[in-house]
Amino acid sequence: MSGSFSGSGKKVEIVGAGLAGLVAGINLAREGFEVVIYEKEKSCGGCPNFRPDPAGTPFHFDKLKDFIGVDISSACRRVTEWTFYVWGGKGKVYRIPESFEGYMVERSNRQSSLDYLLTQEALDAGVRIEYGREFRGWDDFANLPPNSIITTGMEGHVYRSLGLPLINLYI
Repeated sequence: MSGSFSGSGKKVEIVGAGLAGLVAGINLAREGFEVVIYEKEKSCGGCPNFRPDPAGTPFHFDKLKDFIGVDISSACRRVTEWTFYVWGGKGKVYRIPESFEGYMVERSNRQSSLDYLLTQEALDAGVRIEYGREFRGWDDFANLPPNSIITTGMEGHVYRSLGLPLINLYI
C-alpha cells in the first residue's frame, strides 16, 4: 500500500471514520504513516439518527482478516434464528442451520459494536481522530493535501460537492 502514497511525506488524511476510513487508517498507521481521520459526528459509529442498527452477513473470518488486516470476530455474534415479518402480519421465527455461518454486527458507538472495535484498533495503531469536522463543500475537499482519502459513505451532499454523478435508488 505504501507505494501508492510515495512522495506524500508520511502523512495521510482521511475524511470519514466509518468502516472504510478506519480500516484504511489502521493499515496505513501500521505501515508507518501518520494518519488523521476527520469525522463529522461527535463519536464513532456513524449517524446517531439511525444507529445503533444490526447488519447481518456470512463471514469467513480468516479470509476477511487477511483482506482487511483486522480481526473483527470479537464484534460479531452468530445468528441462530431469524424472524421475518410481513406487513400487517405476525413475525415467523426460523431457526438457522448449524452449517450456515451467518453473523450479526452492531453498527453504533457502543462498546459491543464493530465501529467501536475498529476505533480502538485505530487509536492503538496511533491514528488520530478529530470528531465534529464536517466537509460540506468543494472548498473543504479541495483544501485536503494530495493523497487524502475520502470515505464518507453514500451521503448525497458529498457527491454533489465533488461534482460526481448521483442517482437515488429509491423514490
